[in-house]
Amino acid sequence: MILESVRKAIEKIENKYFINIGAYDLSIENWEKLISYLNNTYNVVFKEYVSNQEYEKIDYNLLLHFWDGDTENGYMAVIDLETIKVNCYFNGINDLDFDVIYEDILNNDNLKKIIDFVSSISDVIDKPFYLEEDNYNTENRLVEIYNSEILVLEAI
Repeated sequence: MILESVRKAIEKIENKYFINIGAYDLSIENWEKLISYLNNTYNVVFKEYVSNQEYEKIDYNLLLHFWDGDTENGYMAVIDLETIKVNCYFNGINDLDFDVIYEDILNNDNLKKIIDFVSSISDVIDKPFYLEEDNYNTENRLVEIYNSEILVLEAI
């Protein structure tokens, strides 16, 4: 039943290209735990924007240099959840910005994979995560996932 409620909330959005996965007020320690978990649990491709160089793991030290302003090289990662990919953007240290393609998330199996994935990373850093319409506006939070609890924020 909760999957259907989550799907209905997602289907109501206007921007039907990406669904954002966001978390806020993160610390260096949150990122360290999260990156270790992602590297040890999933197949990851970590990419540098300037050189297009790819790595098989997220390089925490490269991100620290970027966040500290020591380099202008930007980074992103793609996490492989088998039938769905999660794009991870490391724009700043305080906020997490992941996204998935809207069409990919509507499939029941993929929606469950995303919810399980988000729940697991929430457990790792003990922070709430949000499925949001992709426009960086907190009023467009659709679903809150905190550890194993799922709360649909959008009225159905």
